[in-house]
Amino acid sequence: SEQVPPVLQMYHVETGTSIEDLKHLFNSDLLFEIPRNDDGKWSSIGSKFHADGTCKPCVFWRQNFCKKRLACTHCHFAHPEKTKRRFKPNARMRAAFREKEKPQEPTKQ
Repeated sequence: SEQVPPVLQMYHVETGTSIEDLKHLFNSDLLFEIPRNDDGKWSSIGSKFHADGTCKPCVFWRQNFCKKRLACTHCHFAHPEKTKRRFKPNARMRAAFREKEKPQEPTKQ
């Protein structure tokens, strides 16, 4: 079987990234461009654009679920929360709300 270079083995053990992905990053001269986060852990290849603000956040990383790890093309750094868009009901839903808000006739007993 093929001998895995020690540097790739070290990255594999530390990050859990597959040897195949690490070989691709290494052969593309991208492996050593991956930044570390504030805790000293490796982030992802997409995180290299975080400093200049052109990165795209990884939604899976935020949920601790990104399987691509170092090979992910999205940023693995914390980003400010986006404000949630205001819910705007369509015409049918607005009519239903108005119907519910109408005063009800008192029931006779």
